Amino acid sequence: MAIHTIPIRGTDSKTVQFDDGKLSDAYLLSCLGELWEMKINKRSTKFGPLKDATEADLEANAQTNVEALYAEKPRRGGKKTKKGADSAVETEMLRIAKLYAKEQVRQGNIRDDKGNLIKVSKVSAAEWTRTAKAYIEANSEHFRKAAEANLAAASSVKVDLTLTLNEDPKLVKRSAEAAAKKKAEKAGKTPPPPPQKGKGKPEVTKHN
Repeated sequence: MAIHTIPIRGTDSKTVQFDDGKLSDAYLLSCLGELWEMKINKRSTKFGPLKDATEADLEANAQTNVEALYAEKPRRGGKKTKKGADSAVETEMLRIAKLYAKEQVRQGNIRDDKGNLIKVSKVSAAEWTRTAKAYIEANSEHFRKAAEANLAAASSVKVDLTLTLNEDPKLVKRSAEAAAKKKAEKAGKTPPPPPQKGKGKPEVTKHN
């Protein structure tokens, strides 16, 4: 038995100590069973949305997770929001993988469930993201190196040009309204509705 240091979600670096030696063997085994069930049924992006998965997909997904556990791959689930350089690399990896997926469609290497050719323009953004993540999962090292190379090349570009950039008033207003709504919801209040155009103004009678 051991004492574990458990990170507290929602905090920056807070932890709590947990001594599993204070649990009975039966309860500990029950908890472990729930943990294995959760990890073995964790969905992989390669199988797409749960509603579209077949029993064969679910079985293959579970078997893949079992093998990952046997191989003692990274144990913690969930990801913290990444900032800075690493986040930029992952964003670029996704962009490159999407381009790669689209090229595979153009070459006829990716087809629909019936084996028919498909058009790039008729695939949803969500499907491109799912496919790109599946490619990254299959060969993350390749896409990471490509992304890092692209970002390094972009950072070395020197452009002798002075520009100004202005915020869109509509987006500024939308952001302010969203922030006010969130603040009101936290306080348990309902924000007043935005004024309607033409409401509350006296009518003007036109004379011919």
